[in-house]
Amino acid sequence: MIEQEELPDVTIIKPLNQVIKTERIRELVGQFAQSGIENQRQVFIIEQAEKMHVNAANSLLKVIEEPQSEIYIFFLTDDEEQMLPTIRSRTQIFQFKKQVSTLMSQLEEAGLVKK
Repeated sequence: MIEQEELPDVTIIKPLNQVIKTERIRELVGQFAQSGIENQRQVFIIEQAEKMHVNAANSLLKVIEEPQSEIYIFFLTDDEEQMLPTIRSRTQIFQFKKQVSTLMSQLEEAGLVKK
């Protein structure tokens, strides 16, 4: 349901033209004050978070420091060093190793890679 963006309490933000604009993040911040539809929690997933405009990232700082409702924000990035230091210092960082063998098997099955 999340992949199909059909879960009302989960919002996915993706870059548009290689940038996540300040206006989009401000819209997101407006949603933070609301409680979830199915329960009290809301989840926001920001893909390629390193592509947030500096002003967009800065507009999230207050929400991260003082959330007004039960929200969870996930910043997904391949390079955490490209994230603003102020964002990094206020978040928990989890690293997930790529499963190269699984990925290679899937690519081979799809006919995209040969052994």
